[in-house]
Amino acid sequence: MGWKDIDFAEAAQIQQRLGLRIDWMRRLGRLLSESFGRKCDVASGAGLARAIAEFECEMGIEPTGIVACATRKALIAQFESLGVRWIGPNLEPGVLFSWQTEATLYERYCENVERLDGAWMRRDYALQLVGLRGVRLRSRCLERTDSAMRFAQSAYGDRQHLSADKPDYFDSAMGLFWVEDGVKHAQLYRCVVNPASVWAQGTAHLNNGQYAYGVGRHRTRDSAHIDAVRRYADISWDKSWIYDDSGDSVQYIALVGTSPIEVVRSTGASLDVSDADIARAESAFADRTPEYVDAQKIRINIHSCAENKPSSLGCQNIAPEDYASLMSTILRLTELQKRRYGFELPIEYFLSDGSWFE
Repeated sequence: MGWKDIDFAEAAQIQQRLGLRIDWMRRLGRLLSESFGRKCDVASGAGLARAIAEFECEMGIEPTGIVACATRKALIAQFESLGVRWIGPNLEPGVLFSWQTEATLYERYCENVERLDGAWMRRDYALQLVGLRGVRLRSRCLERTDSAMRFAQSAYGDRQHLSADKPDYFDSAMGLFWVEDGVKHAQLYRCVVNPASVWAQGTAHLNNGQYAYGVGRHRTRDSAHIDAVRRYADISWDKSWIYDDSGDSVQYIALVGTSPIEVVRSTGASLDVSDADIARAESAFADRTPEYVDAQKIRINIHSCAENKPSSLGCQNIAPEDYASLMSTILRLTELQKRRYGFELPIEYFLSDGSWFE
């Protein structure tokens, strides 16, 4: 069967069920459009399936219009920007941007996420989360730290930029954005988006990109984390958020992944990430190896942590003193979504390094 005989609409439906990252697919559409000399991007649907089939023919791959294993490996070999992209071009530390109104902050984040091929949630009450690594929040100013520069300049063995095991744990910021009754809202919180503890099987570092989340539960057995949950449940959290407190563990409300998750696993007794780790992950993404691309096996949640340090094997940690504000807003808006639309919208989470933002 030639590529022109493919049912591209059906191929697009199959592609959607595969659940590849939104930003990755949007970037792919732009790159294929440029490659074939088209004037407009093919970001999704039958147009993108057609472009994928054309690429497959050029590479000598049986055309399907679907990014399966062989096609993804060929695409990564052809287009460097489809590979793992942690560190961006803007390495200089200093003020990233400042703002006076929430609307200004909302627009600045929106522009950056869309420039990086992310999809921004614009519907009323829809929730957009953005995690930025290597930035520091100071009042109405976001500063880029020198961590990306140090990472880029260091040899393997000292890449703490992607590790929370460093003096300043909370060197990331989590942004929550939404529109309510036509008004744009933006909140920023201190967070940790990198793993803090080594796992013998290989510690998971969430790959930059866009993922779908929903309200769920997180369980911790870390003593400092448990102490923080109990303390803030008495101070500012809603006590109904605690589902189980059995003494040696606590389960509480959190955000859990609802779409495939892509991680790079650092090997051995270190949180450092080598070039071999990245190459292994890219191959695993293409093969859809469960330990690298699976929402249920990897479980990169967004949750609280201990008071002065992260509590994670790869999850995204929000400072416990900020968690009440974050989750209260999310729960209130998910209720409004159910009233307006009859169901909860996915909470889109875009993770990036501060070195990509302008």
